[in-house]
Amino acid sequence: MAFKPVSDQAGRMVENSWKRILAIAQNHVQEFEQDDNNLRRSSNDTSQTEFYDRERHMVHALDTLFTLAYEGPGYLAFIATITSNLDPDSPVAMAFLSHIIDRAALPSRDTMLSVSPVIISKLNKKPSRIQRMISLLSGRYKIERTASKREALRNQIFSNSATPNINLMSTVQNSDQTKLKLNAAILWSLLAEKFAGEMCLSLWHQDVGDMLMKSISDPQEDLMVRIFSLLALEKFALTGTVKDFILAHDFNIRFVLLAVVRECEQANERIYTLSVSAFSNLNSFDSRFIPPKGPLREEWAKYVQLGLCARWSLDHVFVDGKKITCPWDLSNLKVIMNPFDSTPHLKIGGNGLELRNDRPHFESVRATACVKREKWYYETLLLSNGIMQIGWATSRCRFSPEEGYGVGDDCNGFAFDTYRTAVWADGSAVYPQSKVKIRCQAGDVIGSFLDLDNGFCSYYINGRDLGVTVEFEHPNRKNRHTKKAGSQSSTTSPSPRSSASESIISTSPTMQSLSTSESPNISSPHLEKRKKSAKGLGLYPAISLTTHQQALVNFGERAWIYPPPTTSKFRGLNEAGILDADFNKRVMRWVRKRGITSHGKSYLPMNKAPLRPRFGADDIFSGSSPQSVQDSTDSDCTEGHEEEEDYDWDGPLCTICFSEPKNTILMPCKHDGIGGRCAKALVLW
Repeated sequence: MAFKPVSDQAGRMVENSWKRILAIAQNHVQEFEQDDNNLRRSSNDTSQTEFYDRERHMVHALDTLFTLAYEGPGYLAFIATITSNLDPDSPVAMAFLSHIIDRAALPSRDTMLSVSPVIISKLNKKPSRIQRMISLLSGRYKIERTASKREALRNQIFSNSATPNINLMSTVQNSDQTKLKLNAAILWSLLAEKFAGEMCLSLWHQDVGDMLMKSISDPQEDLMVRIFSLLALEKFALTGTVKDFILAHDFNIRFVLLAVVRECEQANERIYTLSVSAFSNLNSFDSRFIPPKGPLREEWAKYVQLGLCARWSLDHVFVDGKKITCPWDLSNLKVIMNPFDSTPHLKIGGNGLELRNDRPHFESVRATACVKREKWYYETLLLSNGIMQIGWATSRCRFSPEEGYGVGDDCNGFAFDTYRTAVWADGSAVYPQSKVKIRCQAGDVIGSFLDLDNGFCSYYINGRDLGVTVEFEHPNRKNRHTKKAGSQSSTTSPSPRSSASESIISTSPTMQSLSTSESPNISSPHLEKRKKSAKGLGLYPAISLTTHQQALVNFGERAWIYPPPTTSKFRGLNEAGILDADFNKRVMRWVRKRGITSHGKSYLPMNKAPLRPRFGADDIFSGSSPQSVQDSTDSDCTEGHEEEEDYDWDGPLCTICFSEPKNTILMPCKHDGIGGRCAKALVLW
C-alpha cells in the first residue's frame, strides 16, 4: 500500500487548527453551562464581546482547516491528525469531525487511494524506546491503571472463579494503540458512509478488512474498538462491491456476529452473577439489570451496545435470505416506540424499546400512544455517555435530522438533555437553579413524570429530584391559576423546594399550544366512546439521539427501577394505549422487511400521517379507525400490493435540484432519486 508521505508542515498546521477549533468550542460549552446569573448580568457587554471574538476565531480556524483539506496533502494530513488526536469520548470533537468530513471538498481519486494507507501507517508506527518506557511505566504504575483493571475485569467476567488472581504486573494493553485503533475505525465508518459507491472502492483494501474483522472477532480487544469496527464494516457494506468482498472474507461475518451475540449474552449473565453476589437489591429492566457504578457497569454497557450492533447487522446488513435472526415479540406490550413515526436511520430493536443512532445526524422517534390528562411516567436507561434528549412531543413536533431538529427544538415539545442536565423547550436550553451539576453516564436512569392536571413535567436522575422541572400551559390543565404544590417562589428564585423539585423552569409562551395528555387505560372501544374527549393535541414520549448513542425505554411493562419520588397517583405509559392486531401485523411486516418500507417518515411536510395503533393516538376519533388502519384491513393482500402502499418519502422531485421529476436510476449501483438532467451533469471522476 504505497502512498505519498504526509508533509510535517501540513500536519502541524492541521493539528494546530484542529486543537484551536476544539478549544474554542469547548469554551463555548463551558460558557453556556455557567450558572452564576448575577455575574453574567453584570458583565453582559464583556461576555458578548468575548463571545463574538471566539466566534470569529472559530470561523477563521474552520476556514483554515477547510483550505488545507482542499488539496490532497492537506486532506491526508487531516486524516493523520484525526487518527492520532481524536478524543472519541468528546461529543464536541465527534460533531466537528462529522461536520468537517461532510463539508470538506471532494478528494481526488489519488487522494482517496492514499487515505487507508495513511491510517494503517499510523497504526503500524512503532513508538520510540523512550515512549515505550513511559507508556509501560504509566500503564503499570499510574493510580488507576486503566488497562490493567480492564484486562483483570474481563478475565473476572469470563472466569469460572468469582475471585480470580489479579496480577498487577501482568502485560498491560497499550492504551495508545487502542486509541489509534478506535480512531481508525471511526474514520473508516465516516468516510465509507460519506463516499459510498465508486469512491469507497478506493478506500477499501484487504488490510482494512483484515484489521476490522480481527478486531470484531477478538474477545480480548477493547469493546469500543470492536463496536466501531463493526460499524465501519456496516458503512463499507453500503457499497455493493465492498459488501461482496466482506461476505467472501475468510472470516465468515455471520458466524463471527453470532458468536459476538452469544458472547454478549454470556457476559451479561456473568456480570449479573458478579453484581448480585455483592448487591442483592438489583432490579430488572426489560430482562436486564444495572450493575453497581464503576468499571463493571462500564463494561456491561459496552457489551449491551455491542450486542445490539451485532443483532442489527445480522438482520439488516449481512442478512441470511428472508431469515430473521432476532425476531420481535409484541405479545405482552401495549406501547412501543413507533417505527413508523421515526426518522429514517434510527436503529430500533428490542421489540421497539431499544434505540440507537449511528448516523452523524440527530435521529428521533415518538411512541405509539399519547396522553392528554392525569399523571404519567416512563423511564429511560442510558447505555452511552453522549447527548440524548428525552421528553414529550406532539404530533406536530418537527424531526429533521440534517438540520439538527429533535424533541425540544421547537414549540411542540420539550426534553431533558442528558449531557448538559438542562431542559430544552422551543429551541432554548434552560438550566435548573440548583448548583449541583451532573452529567449523566451510561447506566443512569432518567425518569420523566408528566403531571397534566397541574401543567408540569419533572425529570429524575436515578430516582433523585435535582430540580429539573418544566411548566407549560394546555387546555386540559385543572389548576390554571395556582402554582404546583410546594413551589413557594417565582421561577427565578434560587430557594430550594422540599417537594417534587428544587426549582421550576418555565417555558416560553409558545408552549401553550401543547395540550398534554391523558391516555386512558382503554380496555374496549366502547369505554372510549363514553369518555369525554380531551382538548388539543396529546403528548407522546419522544427521544432524540446524537451519533453513537443508545438507550432502553421502559413504559411500565417491567417493574420500575426508580419509581418517581412523589406521593401523587400516577400511571405508566403502558396504560395509555393498545397495540391492535392490525398495527402489530404492520410492525411485524416492517421487521420482516428490515425497515425498508417508507411509511411514517413524518418529519417531511409532504409525507402522509404515520401509521399508529387504533387506540392511544390523539388524531384518532372515538370509535373510528385511522385511515392507515382502514387501508390495511385486507390482511390477505399480496406482497406486490403491499409494496404499492409504500410511498416515496423524499417526494417526487430530484433530490439534487428539486426542479424536475426523479426518473433516473444509476447503474450498476441502482441508486435513484435524481432527474435526467442532473444525471447527465454528473461527471465521473
